[in-house]
Amino acid sequence: MEQGLSIEVEQTITYEIYKKYYFFCLFRGKIYKYFPILIYIISTLAIILSLFTGFSFGFVTMDFVLLGVLGVILLVMTFSLVYVPRKYYKTAKKMLETPAQYKFTEEYLYVEAHTETTSGHSQVKYEGLHKIYESQDMVYIFLSNNQAYILEKKNFNAEDFQKLRRILQDKLGKMYFKYSKDRGHSR
Repeated sequence: MEQGLSIEVEQTITYEIYKKYYFFCLFRGKIYKYFPILIYIISTLAIILSLFTGFSFGFVTMDFVLLGVLGVILLVMTFSLVYVPRKYYKTAKKMLETPAQYKFTEEYLYVEAHTETTSGHSQVKYEGLHKIYESQDMVYIFLSNNQAYILEKKNFNAEDFQKLRRILQDKLGKMYFKYSKDRGHSR
């Protein structure tokens, strides 16, 4: 690797960026973008089928139970997708909307942020990271299962991002997951 490698980027988390992160965490995997749609489609089809059989052959207790369960699933799903991300974002808005500076070197990730009430920085060895997920337009650098640095790919120039990807893949190996249309899912 090159001596003195240093890639710097600044990121401010908006609600739209946070919402992408929230959905990614909720439905992590190859189909994370499509999972909520699948739940709505399957639940709606099951409700229609249950109503059809109920009206055609007469309702039984099981039809009402099924309709109730499917209705609750749809309500919980809607609550989880609409209300919860807004609530989480509002509780951490001051921290999220603070621009953070990220500096990637050959061995460390440095992060620094300053707000009106707090100021801090951290230095993390790549080997100490939990996992890294790269989607079509984002990079999620997980420190633990539930905490991550969120970076938009558009904040990097192409050459720097390729260097960063190579560093992260070298350091993390199988803990680097790529979900991208340009090259598919790779480990």
